[in-house]
Amino acid sequence: MHSGNSQLVESLLNSATQRADQILRKKSSASTKGTLSISTQTTANTKQESPQPIHNYGKNPAITTTALAHLLWSHVLQDATHTAVIDATAGNGNDAVFLAQLLFPNLSNDTAQVSTNQLLCLDVQERACQVTEQRLADLLPQSILQNNVQVLQQSHATFPDSQGPVSLVVYNLGYLPNSTHLEGDDAPDKNIKTNTQSTLNSLMNAATLLQVGGMLSIMTYPRSDAVEDAAVHAFCQGLALFSSQTQDWRGMFTENDNKNHPDLALSPLIDRTVKQQIYFNLEKVLHALGSKSAWRVQEYKKMGWIDSPILVTAFRIK
Repeated sequence: MHSGNSQLVESLLNSATQRADQILRKKSSASTKGTLSISTQTTANTKQESPQPIHNYGKNPAITTTALAHLLWSHVLQDATHTAVIDATAGNGNDAVFLAQLLFPNLSNDTAQVSTNQLLCLDVQERACQVTEQRLADLLPQSILQNNVQVLQQSHATFPDSQGPVSLVVYNLGYLPNSTHLEGDDAPDKNIKTNTQSTLNSLMNAATLLQVGGMLSIMTYPRSDAVEDAAVHAFCQGLALFSSQTQDWRGMFTENDNKNHPDLALSPLIDRTVKQQIYFNLEKVLHALGSKSAWRVQEYKKMGWIDSPILVTAFRIK
């Protein structure tokens, strides 16, 4: 009887022990799951609070016209040799530096290098020329600066004699962004800027210099000078019509043709004097290049932005 009771007690103890072990295992598992859940939630919160990557939209050609212009220049100057490029509005030297990197790749400051390419930079302001010269000096070896680069303080209305066929002429019209009226004044001096007459003469001279496969690149600013912007568009439209099979470029200047082709009508902002200058400048280009010269002209601007900068390109195909 005592033996039977002992066996019963032992059996009950074993069952209780097993039950206790099961309960402890469940609690331990639940605790672990809770810890994992908290850990996962903390990780998720950490991910949500982590800083977002910074995108450099200023260099995205799908967003800014400047980046798009640089992309087009890169295509024109791909593997460029024995060619000249003109930066007709040097400004703060940003475009000049980019062009120098395309024309003189893989150059270091401490080595003597030889190149067959030429870079010419123009600006009417002394400060702009000084800044451009310094930025190019920081980038290029002395041999290239002396033999292949010129920075001249002069109007872009005329160009010095080129030392080779010209592949690209670029313009960033308007005023120097960081120029000032007085020392210490933060406002740009908008009185010193490109003007319609000199820009039209410059475009005429540039067009006659460009070789086949070369391009004019013009950034215009309707907000700062709507007349200059309209004149640039009219001149480049004339280039595009040189090879048109349906419309004579001279029709832009006659009232009857404008009624038949209202999309080609000149802007009402263009007065008689400017209209005559555009006409005669186009005549000079046609005379210099011949009747078979042909151009492809494009306009790039942001939609939804009133008076945003506009990039106009004219590519010579014949």
